Amino acid sequence: MATPIPNEIRDFLEKMVVDKGISNPSPELHQDMIESLFQRLQAYLFTDVVKNLSQADAQELNQKIEQGELTPDQSLEWLKSRVKNISKILADSMAEFRNIYLAA
Repeated sequence: MATPIPNEIRDFLEKMVVDKGISNPSPELHQDMIESLFQRLQAYLFTDVVKNLSQADAQELNQKIEQGELTPDQSLEWLKSRVKNISKILADSMAEFRNIYLAA
């Protein structure tokens, strides 16, 4: 089952598709595009945030993920507890992701 896309993230992705000039795809194609963009955005954000962890924290996170100790929501909370400026990192990463998508 796919991870539900939060409304504010869905709106962000929908606007990216419009800004890219993609108009009137079939409903199925549109949904596939949004889901694909969401998966890519999640990976992009996760990578940027993890770059800001200490080596010990990165190893701990990797171990917890490998052992299935953290759900995606728990992973985010765990990261928030260790990365002080996570909101700014996420905002900057989203803007960068958008710019990359629109330039491609």
